Amino acid sequence: MSAPESASEIRRWLRYASEDLRTAEILMSQPGIPPRNACFYTQQAAEKALKAVLIFLGRTVPRIHDLDALRETLPDDWSVTREHPDLASLTDWAVHAR
Repeated sequence: MSAPESASEIRRWLRYASEDLRTAEILMSQPGIPPRNACFYTQQAAEKALKAVLIFLGRTVPRIHDLDALRETLPDDWSVTREHPDLASLTDWAVHAR
């Protein structure tokens, strides 16, 4: 993938992540909406942001939803690897909310 194609792909993934996070925020502000729906979109936002990082690093983006597995492919010195050592509870929402 060329540099311009990579940059475009990164922007696309980050736009999707931002849209999913905004959707989660809107859902949480609505009375009567089950929180699991917002949790699903929050998981999706995190997944898409991590996949954008993988593209930035020039790595293959796996077709998985496991946030811990995605995070573990990042360099050890990145803050997300230290500050978020366990994303399993968020990963669960990729399946539980459906």
